[in-house]
Amino acid sequence: MRHRRPCSRRQRHQSGLSRPFLAAGIETMREILEWNASLKTAIERDYPLSGDWFGNFRRQIQSSLKHTEAAASTDMDREALPLLVNEFNNMGTLTDKYLKISASGDYLPPDSLNNDPLEQKLFTCWHSLESMASSNQFVDNGSCQ
Repeated sequence: MRHRRPCSRRQRHQSGLSRPFLAAGIETMREILEWNASLKTAIERDYPLSGDWFGNFRRQIQSSLKHTEAAASTDMDREALPLLVNEFNNMGTLTDKYLKISASGDYLPPDSLNNDPLEQKLFTCWHSLESMASSNQFVDNGSCQ
């Protein structure tokens, strides 16, 4: 009778997304969604938009992304990380767009984000990342580019 050598902890995690990466990635995505909700609320309620305020989100999420990157241990983790970074960058681009509009004094309709293609792209990517997390499989459907 042949004895199978037990797999090491590292070998078991080589397929799929690792638990530490998933936990860190989910936290990073939660922070990005919080940033998005703050931007949306500010626009809907006609609050003044502040680069300083949104800069706090950027710094916090950059730190979170570093933690997520450090947690990446499998090939799938390393393939998924750039998608999360793209989501962060797209959120930054969306915020910068509305900061610029606000600074120009142009009117921002309360439903501006509802019709913004970049906002739609962010949510499509979020759903893709959510699907990856729940299935524990990396799938790049192009929505996070």
